[in-house]
Amino acid sequence: MRTALVTGATGFLGGHLVRRLMQDGWRVRALVRGDSRSRGLPEGVTAVAGDLTRPSALGGVTAGVEVVFHAAAATASAFSSGARHEKLFMSVNRDGTEAIAREAARAGARFVHVSSTAAMGLAGSSDGETIDETSPLLPTTPYGRSRKMAEEVVAALCRSADLDSVVLRPCTIAGPGNDGGDVMLLVRMAGLGAVPVVEGRAGAIKPIVVVVAG
Repeated sequence: MRTALVTGATGFLGGHLVRRLMQDGWRVRALVRGDSRSRGLPEGVTAVAGDLTRPSALGGVTAGVEVVFHAAAATASAFSSGARHEKLFMSVNRDGTEAIAREAARAGARFVHVSSTAAMGLAGSSDGETIDETSPLLPTTPYGRSRKMAEEVVAALCRSADLDSVVLRPCTIAGPGNDGGDVMLLVRMAGLGAVPVVEGRAGAIKPIVVVVAG
């Protein structure tokens, strides 16, 4: 039985990921900051204590793990600005990613980093331009910059610490358990007959990932 460590396991995305891993026969550990955080975990998941903002508290959490799925992130609002939010985003999203990625490298575990399209910012914003993994990252918000810098940290560890990793950039995610956020805002606007303006263009396409319960 393969063993995975999931960060952000009590969140929307992480919760769905944990359940899918268990359905597929994985043994799952969840990184939690305290006992109260483990109450929402499915039966059979092992909670391990740790804090992404305290690297010294992460020692040994990846021992015996084959894959680390890093789904935890500070979001507040993805469009939040100001020094307080930027400090939070950098502490959790950039520095926290580096801390847990280093633990994965030490354990020889593969590191699956769940980033965000926010890291791309205005990449491909010109009409008709195709974007891919080689497109330049041009984030426009503190949140997006923290996501971009986290990806850079992971890439650096691939070179310096032989980290085996993959980076995913999902966009807005909808599905059971996500009752707020950008998706519901778009739905409410549509219900009122309003047309959302994305990236300053009324005709822009907004991609959405939908969780299909399996």
